[in-house]
Amino acid sequence: MVLSNLRPFLGRQRLALAIAAAINILVLVNVIFHHPKIGYDVAGHLDNVAVYPLRLPGPEDGGEFFSAPLPYLLPSIVDKFLDPTLSTVTRRTIDSKFMQSLNIFLSLGITILLWKIAETLKPGSETFKISLFAMLEVLTVYYKTFSQARGEPYVAFFVALVFYMTLKHLERLSTLTWRDGAKFGLVLGLLILSRQWGFFIFPALAGLAGIILLKHRTHFWRYARMVTAAVVTAFFVGGWFYLHLFFSFGSFTTFNREPSGFSFSNQPLDFYITTFVPSGKLFQTPVREEFNETMMPIFYSDVWGDYWGYFTYIHSDLFAYKANGETMIPYLGRVNLVSIYPSLILLAGLAFGAIALWRSLSAPALDPRQAFQAFLFLFVLVSWLGFLWFLISYPILPSEINNKATYMIQIFMALPLLAAGLLDRLRAWRAAAYSLAVLLLALVTAHNLPAMVTRFNWFLMMD
Repeated sequence: MVLSNLRPFLGRQRLALAIAAAINILVLVNVIFHHPKIGYDVAGHLDNVAVYPLRLPGPEDGGEFFSAPLPYLLPSIVDKFLDPTLSTVTRRTIDSKFMQSLNIFLSLGITILLWKIAETLKPGSETFKISLFAMLEVLTVYYKTFSQARGEPYVAFFVALVFYMTLKHLERLSTLTWRDGAKFGLVLGLLILSRQWGFFIFPALAGLAGIILLKHRTHFWRYARMVTAAVVTAFFVGGWFYLHLFFSFGSFTTFNREPSGFSFSNQPLDFYITTFVPSGKLFQTPVREEFNETMMPIFYSDVWGDYWGYFTYIHSDLFAYKANGETMIPYLGRVNLVSIYPSLILLAGLAFGAIALWRSLSAPALDPRQAFQAFLFLFVLVSWLGFLWFLISYPILPSEINNKATYMIQIFMALPLLAAGLLDRLRAWRAAAYSLAVLLLALVTAHNLPAMVTRFNWFLMMD
């Protein structure tokens, strides 16, 4: 039985498996070595661990009181079993290191789910899996996110699980039942209990339902009943927390400061249009305070490098005696430069998803794989629009860090799948062109590898 379950991972697919394993080895290395108290809003997340599971946190407990509770559950239980005589510093170190360690299992789960999705889309195809995991492997933001004690790794895992279940639903629309909806709803409920970003999945699912309605009305009603059961289940599993936010703080989207209201004028014009490409600054000094009040330069630099300085760039404000800006800043500039190539592949993959959406709407019949690609495109689009709403509604302040690529880790579950589909088409057109594309991707990964390993080495910074 065990050998039967492992068979899809072996045989001729060893290179794809090696890439997937390399991703998780890097995650493991970072989890072991990354300083447990270095990360976005880490103090607030550890405040929540100290409060759960006995009660729900409030503003008086810390700045992350509004964050969904699932990522804090197991660490908080462990915290309550610690020796009560331990100092607060020691307890928080143990709590955060335990939270980090859980990310290893979430990353393993993601790679298994993506493998299963790839096998469903392209049975037996190693090249598709190579493309998929090569596009995931090159993303610095993946390793940075999974090195920290926070909720986004849970979002990434449950989004990948939603993707897999959705693809399976599309393959058997005629046999879906309310029991499928209950299982799906459980996953959706856990997703929204992981972080608020999980809600972006629902408009994409509604868009997919619209495609099914247009192309297969008979199956639509069965799908609609399944989705209705899923939404009801998700409400009971995860909705209670947002009702708590509403009744306690007056909003389902409670944050640690009041919104400015949505208005494009909340942000300066430079926020929307500045790229720092013509001046070359994007490829010279892509670190904190260099790109103030801009959207894309910060996001791009945080995807491929370490704009905010919580992973590889150690700025003097945190650890003056270990600051590495003199060597790291020029290197991160080169990382931004060579990462133009995988960025173009990801953007082309997104365009490939938009074409799949168009074809799904114009085709005479429903193609499950094409509809799935359209769903991925809708999810990325909705997530990005939601993130933009967040950045505009809560403008950046000197003391605030809102524009983080980690917040959008879920789109990097979808983009590699779309890019892999595009590269598969390239392979079918010209095998040599595909080989060159993957080789160049491997070279970029090799160049960017030092950006994927933390410089906040816990064992060297304990002094």
